[in-house]
Amino acid sequence: AKRIVARQIENATFGRGPPDAAIKFLNGAWGPVLTKRLLQHGANHAITEAGTTLMEQMLDMLDSRDPEEAAPQEWKELTMTMVKALIAEGLPPEQVKIALMTLEAARKTPIL
Repeated sequence: AKRIVARQIENATFGRGPPDAAIKFLNGAWGPVLTKRLLQHGANHAITEAGTTLMEQMLDMLDSRDPEEAAPQEWKELTMTMVKALIAEGLPPEQVKIALMTLEAARKTPIL
């Protein structure tokens, strides 16, 4: 399951050049959520697919980010959805806080 999720992350980020903080979030926080969902529910279950969709939406938003602007409402809603999922999957509060800070650091990373 971990290899499948690692491949999903690799495929989702291929050719995009997301900020390092986004990769850190995906590998350290979101990847384990996807792995747990895959093991518990299977690849074609709605909750597993929703996790993958959220990852892709996050990457799309990062591709079009403006680091100088305040976070758009759509970004705030996406990150809150992801945070709720992290909490629901049992991530300790301190790690949830770090994950959220990592996401925000990714959004504020200048586009090269």
